[in-house]
Amino acid sequence: MRCVQEAVYVYEGSINKFLMDDKGSTLIACFGLPPISHEDDAARSVLAALCICEKLFEIGLNVSVGITTGEVFCGVTGSKTRREYTVLGDSVNLSARLMQRACTEGGGIICDSSTRSACADALAFISLEDIHVKGKS
Repeated sequence: MRCVQEAVYVYEGSINKFLMDDKGSTLIACFGLPPISHEDDAARSVLAALCICEKLFEIGLNVSVGITTGEVFCGVTGSKTRREYTVLGDSVNLSARLMQRACTEGGGIICDSSTRSACADALAFISLEDIHVKGKS
């Protein structure tokens, strides 16, 4: 877990959640949340994901990552007895779907077109066939 934290923090992202269940471990990391945001947050997220994949592949772990770029709600949700800081929105849901798709294809990173467009000048991408996601055209 430490190498994952370091990769996110080196690129000035935030770890929102780390979950472990019967399906494995899930990390939700965000880039561009207040008070730290950069014009190149999309590229930073991809670079952090590449670093995480490299480090975890080295120790024999299969890693699947979904990356999206878009507006989300970030803030405190819950009640008086249980609250948490979280991110909610279409981008979060799409990212989870892309991560699931990457998992079915043996691991790796899948980014949405917004992420690709936002950092195409800095990074090279491989085009995939269109991925059909429920609720999206």
